[in-house]
Amino acid sequence: MHSFLYVFQSLLETIGVVALCFALMRMPLAWKKIIPAGIVVGGCILLIRMLPLTPGFHLPVGILLIFLYLVKFNRVKSTSAIIAVFASIFVLALLEFTLAHIYFALAGDTVITQNITWTMVGILQSVLMVIIALAVSRFRKPIQEG
Repeated sequence: MHSFLYVFQSLLETIGVVALCFALMRMPLAWKKIIPAGIVVGGCILLIRMLPLTPGFHLPVGILLIFLYLVKFNRVKSTSAIIAVFASIFVLALLEFTLAHIYFALAGDTVITQNITWTMVGILQSVLMVIIALAVSRFRKPIQEG
């Protein structure tokens, strides 16, 4: 069960990052584009995390993959794409930092020994990423093409 939740959380988190990139670039939240991209990039990140590589190596790879997806398949300017990707990763890091501090304040150090609880905090963070993308898209209206 824990492995399923971990994979689900990781994929949902990546979908949230891609969705926030779309919203920040004022692109419509086309879920038929966002979800497959999030699953592919998230799957690559999960595979990299299983390899015996330097911890954190998955982050620059994920940034590069999302950047390439935005530029090659959505025809956006590379400068806009890189800013959106870094801003989205910053929001993700801020959420992770904030939720971890709140959780540690409430539960103490027991969270480290309870992997399923820590994963549930990650799922909350992932859902918040999607909600933030929806809010940004609502207030920063997408530019209509054509």
